[in-house]
Amino acid sequence: MTDRQYKTYRHYKGGLYLKICDALHTETDEMMTVYVCAVRGTVYTRPKAMFDETVTTDDYTGPRFIPVEDGLTKEDAKDFLKTKDDQYVDRQCA
Repeated sequence: MTDRQYKTYRHYKGGLYLKICDALHTETDEMMTVYVCAVRGTVYTRPKAMFDETVTTDDYTGPRFIPVEDGLTKEDAKDFLKTKDDQYVDRQCA
């Protein structure tokens, strides 16, 4: 059995996440995306369409989740966030 590789994403607000899989909601048949905070390990789910969508705010237009380098360890993830966010303080994922 081989180790599974997960795609790494940065949320447009700054959190770093690993996409675990897409899943089918049992009641609504809506496709959902299951992902985990790379730093804290908290598991989340949201509609796949929302995970994949482009967001527009006053100062940003682009993907909600931006693909980044794969294979990051927890410490790599913290270092990555520090280099990308001058305001980074070991915080909960956004």
